[in-house]
Amino acid sequence: MRLTHTIRLTRRNLPHWEIEGGRYFVTVRCADGLPRDVVTRLQEIHLNLQAVEPRSEMSAASKRAYFRTMEKYLDRGLGACVLREPAVAQAVISEFDLLVEWQVAVPHYSVMPNHWHALLAPQEGCAHSLSEIMKRVKGRSAKGIRHR
Repeated sequence: MRLTHTIRLTRRNLPHWEIEGGRYFVTVRCADGLPRDVVTRLQEIHLNLQAVEPRSEMSAASKRAYFRTMEKYLDRGLGACVLREPAVAQAVISEFDLLVEWQVAVPHYSVMPNHWHALLAPQEGCAHSLSEIMKRVKGRSAKGIRHR
């Protein structure tokens, strides 16, 4: 069994752990993909998570509730659904392909009308944090979408 260690731990909307040799499943939504009351509910779940032991059953249950709530509404296809347009979706996919420049593989992804999912796999020697990788993909794809 190979032992891994945490490279970085950050806390934003939810805790994020970067693990040596880790793979990361990420979801990115369009700003209008969730109703305001759902965003408020997700913020409440997040606040509750701050007061709970990270490795407890309560934490796991709260995280499941967060993701179930988010996915339930995202899958309804709310908002402008700009990613439904093939050229717009291709702007995101093109950024996945370009991550090879940063030694990051994207072996699996799914682009939905108002959000996308991707499995990010930084390769050995990748000098960029998960935060930097996400900033690149989101920033460059948004720029590409605006220019279409």
